[in-house]
Amino acid sequence: MAEAGQGACVLTDELRGRIKREVACLKESAVASLQECVRIRSVCGDEAEEERMVQAMLSVMREHGGCDHVEAVQVSGDDIAALPHTSPPIGGQHRTLRSVLGVKRAAGAREGWAERSVVFNGHMDVVPVEDESTWSHSVWEGEVDGDRLYGRGCGDMKAGLLSAVFALAALRRAGVRLLQDVQLHAVLDEECSGNGAASLLSHIERAHPTLARNVSACLIPEPFAFLMTAQLGVMWCDITVHGTPVHVLDTGGGCNAIEIATGSVWHAMKALEAQWNEPAATAASHYARHPHPINFNLGQVQGGCWRSSVPERCVMRVRVGFLPRCPLADVRRAIEETVLAAAAAANVKATVSYEGFAADGVECVPPTVSSQETLLDTSTSPLQLVSEEEEHVDVRSVALFRALSHSHELVHGRPAAIAPVTCTTDARFYRLYRGIPTTCFGPEYTRNIHGIDESVSISSYLSVIELFACFLVEWCGAEVSPEAARGTETEGKGNN
Repeated sequence: MAEAGQGACVLTDELRGRIKREVACLKESAVASLQECVRIRSVCGDEAEEERMVQAMLSVMREHGGCDHVEAVQVSGDDIAALPHTSPPIGGQHRTLRSVLGVKRAAGAREGWAERSVVFNGHMDVVPVEDESTWSHSVWEGEVDGDRLYGRGCGDMKAGLLSAVFALAALRRAGVRLLQDVQLHAVLDEECSGNGAASLLSHIERAHPTLARNVSACLIPEPFAFLMTAQLGVMWCDITVHGTPVHVLDTGGGCNAIEIATGSVWHAMKALEAQWNEPAATAASHYARHPHPINFNLGQVQGGCWRSSVPERCVMRVRVGFLPRCPLADVRRAIEETVLAAAAAANVKATVSYEGFAADGVECVPPTVSSQETLLDTSTSPLQLVSEEEEHVDVRSVALFRALSHSHELVHGRPAAIAPVTCTTDARFYRLYRGIPTTCFGPEYTRNIHGIDESVSISSYLSVIELFACFLVEWCGAEVSPEAARGTETEGKGNN
């Protein structure tokens, strides 16, 4: 746990109670803001709706977060193409991306940024809905039914993004001023590439270098009810199989591209998936106890032009997962060798191309401390758990996990669970490429992110707001105004 510094307040039972009461008072505003954001159909790539979401986040950061600096950031496609660690663009050309930067300055840091800061990263884009008629609640209205709020993107991850904003609102109402800056990073294209986070971070490093330096931690409120210890790498690829078209009166004279692609070629890809899931392959990773961490998904199939013609071409759009520390070049090589060998065996030609995710896997803490008993045991010094070459980053990472778990115990009466995830997030841009201690934790969704009737628990949403507020007090250090003003009169008036 970070030291709060001389004169900083302690998170007493009385202050915790005050924070809890302020979160309860904010329930109506927090739910209404989430509904407003769900009503914005910010499907990845819909630039008009994405801009509406940018404007909504600018407003909520000012109105509820009380941010001293709020900025809409725009980075051109050409500039994104020149950045390291970006993914190939969808459609062959990088597009201009918008994002939002909000900063709540530390107490006393009126003329500049504090020496340390905490970052909350979250994405504003959502995935599309294939068939709205299959939903029992409106996709885009944010309907509330009992403890659940429904709508695309409510769980993944608009509730998480707003949790960080309303944690600042609760602290402001409780008369608490933090001793570190808090940054809010709201980005686009997380669902397809991560290029939004890459572009925002590059802008901050150019325009606000002091703000970019010495970030003490990054927390991403993805819908995981546990602290994320690792995430898989993800790659998107298009596998194109070329057949021979003929009239159906003589199908034997042709070569059906769809049948071969979804048959022998896809079966070969699934065999590669099985190989990467073998216990020997995962034994040294965070996923050693996971029965099937690596998933290949056939997400889209396109091919043929006529029911009575043997199709000449089939494109399979595929998502490939892989373990951390596996180089992207090795993943591409394995995919291409597998596809080309299967195509050759079927006497057809095939090609592999790439767009979207080319995302490295991430270890938030070393695999050697991936058990809850080891990682969260505060009687053991972090220095005893990590290797010398990774000591600087990993000691701080262990401290972050322990601080968040302590906040979890204050709110829920038990330490946080920990687990690796089998997807990707923007964590790589902070932890892997910049050495910032990072994890994910957010409101519990339980039901169908990316699926039918996506929903989020309202009580979990509020408890995460409370947890984040407690964490910020302990991690950043804080001052409490003598009057401990609730801030009711100033709530909603924008920048201080």
